[in-house]
Amino acid sequence: MAGDDYGSFTRWSDQGLEKTVQEDISLDVPWSVVERFTGLVRLSGSPEEREGFETLIGHLKEWGIPHRLHEPEAFISIPISASVRVGDRTFRAKTPAMSMSPARPALKPAMSSPSASPWIPRMSGARWC
Repeated sequence: MAGDDYGSFTRWSDQGLEKTVQEDISLDVPWSVVERFTGLVRLSGSPEEREGFETLIGHLKEWGIPHRLHEPEAFISIPISASVRVGDRTFRAKTPAMSMSPARPALKPAMSSPSASPWIPRMSGARWC
């Protein structure tokens, strides 16, 4: 379109087509997918994630929509929780992506000062799939 004149595009209307499409729209299938997904914990690489894909693929097949599921091999990290302990205080922390739980927590200085309190990173539940 020439210049900044998008008016003809944004004002386009075909009321007959719009009415037909609106009459054909149903929330039955999308809502059934929402309800199904609320009962699945779809962690990457899990059987529940596959079940979610199969649900969507089933609908695409039913509607005759061409589709392709790509299944690359990839490393997946599922860190569950993390915390930082300073002295006797524990703070919630965000788990770093693609990190493994240490077999044994390591002591590291919290600051560069030799008098700084040590902190202990603790990650629990992280696993590699």
